[in-house]
Amino acid sequence: MDRDPFPPKVPSHSLESSTILSSFFKMKIIAIAFATLAAASTAEAAHMQKWCWLPGQGCYKLKRAADVSGDVRRSAEALAEAMPDTSPEGLPQWCWLPGQGCQKVKRAAEAVDHVKRSADALAEAMAAIEEFNMEE
Repeated sequence: MDRDPFPPKVPSHSLESSTILSSFFKMKIIAIAFATLAAASTAEAAHMQKWCWLPGQGCYKLKRAADVSGDVRRSAEALAEAMPDTSPEGLPQWCWLPGQGCQKVKRAAEAVDHVKRSADALAEAMAAIEEFNMEE
C-alpha cells in the first residue's frame, strides 16, 4: 500500500508542444534540403551547352536522343555480329513443343532483326533531323 492512489498527471500540452516543435524542425530541415537540391539542379542546367536559342524548346531532348541513338546503334551492331545470319525459316525444326530450344532461338533471331530495323530507322531519323538543322 505504498503506491499513491492518485499519481500526478503530466500536462498534455507539454507533450503536444514538443511533438509540434519536433515536426516543425523536421519540416525546416526538409525545406532546406529541398532548396539545396533545387539550387544544385539549376546550377547543373546552367552548365549545359545551349544550342537552342528560345526558352522552352525541345532541342536538348533531340540532342540527348541523338547521343542515345549512337549507343543503340552500336549495341545493335554488336548484337547482330554476335548472332549468325540466320532467318527464322532456316532454323532446325526438330522440336515440336512450345518453349523448347528451337522456339527460343527463333524468337532471339526475330528480336535481333527487330533491333536492327529499329536502330536503322532511328539512325535515319536522326540523320534527317541533323540535315534539317544544318539547312536552317
